[in-house]
Amino acid sequence: MAKCDVVIQVTTLGQGGTERYAKDLAIGLAQRQVRPVIVYDSPPEDLKREIESAGIPTYCTDDGNVRDESRYAVRLTTLLQELKPRLLHTNAWQHFNLIADVARHASIPLVISRHGPDLVPRFRDILGLNRIPFSLYRERARMRRCGGGLLCVSRNGLNNTRRRFGPGIPMRMVYTGVPLAETIARVADTSDDLQVIWAGQMCNRKRPVLALRAFARVQRNLPAIRLLMLGNGSEIERVRNIAASMSLKGVRIPGYAPNPLQQFSQSHLYLQTACSEGLPYSIRDAMSVGLPVVATDAGETREAVIHQETGLLAPIDDERAIAVYLETLLRDSSLRQVYGSAGLALCRARFSLEEMISGTLRAYHDLCGVVFE
Repeated sequence: MAKCDVVIQVTTLGQGGTERYAKDLAIGLAQRQVRPVIVYDSPPEDLKREIESAGIPTYCTDDGNVRDESRYAVRLTTLLQELKPRLLHTNAWQHFNLIADVARHASIPLVISRHGPDLVPRFRDILGLNRIPFSLYRERARMRRCGGGLLCVSRNGLNNTRRRFGPGIPMRMVYTGVPLAETIARVADTSDDLQVIWAGQMCNRKRPVLALRAFARVQRNLPAIRLLMLGNGSEIERVRNIAASMSLKGVRIPGYAPNPLQQFSQSHLYLQTACSEGLPYSIRDAMSVGLPVVATDAGETREAVIHQETGLLAPIDDERAIAVYLETLLRDSSLRQVYGSAGLALCRARFSLEEMISGTLRAYHDLCGVVFE
């Protein structure tokens, strides 16, 4: 007898968006009477306790030598033989070729999620030749043989993935979802000490220092405003030191917050400054509590932040434009309320957890012919 219905595979159980997606998907499937199991390759294990407290088993394939692909394949094959799932849903793209082969030999349909921005690599990028690298042909061949398909989490990602894999590979698009908050932010507040919130990994890609510099520009004209920056990462101490050296007032950088919705609901505006993104969870978390958003036009951000409707989009790395948009919204409480209400409505219609689970179950049927009653 099968021990589970779906194996959801991720690289780690860390604090990233892919891991959060795996956790939310597993919990949502379990609520629909589908039996999920999460398999991860190696630590960190930040989400393990939360997942297992929801009654969902977790298994780690790490034997201390995850770089040995043959040993990794044996361990994954053995685990699948033990669990006997009806479907394997992987988010571990870096092991795509190996996982596709394991799934095919085990006769288990494979669904592969594509989360981040995906540009089609071509030789012309290096040599000026309009040819697709041979490695992509091997990816396409494996996808055709594995009896499943690709699940993309944004429309732009779906379009780029179609370019990468060409016709003949089944694909579906299902937005990742966020919980809808019970407490809505009071964005129409007309006080002077309004709080801007920024959340993400403290790394160069997220541009936390750019957020500090744009905030500093605005604080010259609005001295009472505050900035809360949530998240850990390799650059957190550097960011704290830069904030201290700039002598900014009202800036707090407390680190990672496991459940930041309370901090979001106590803020008045969300700021995102990344130079490269998929479709950020943090933006949709902000929208779920009715926060207007100022963001850089990176990756799939524009699928949530519709310029002059749910927020304002600035060019990537444009400190001046970010500062202008921040000050515009901080000075106009009615505009914050308009954008925040529109963002909340869009989040409820497009980015709810309920819609994500329903869409994923439909995708399982469309891509693999697997139906869960």
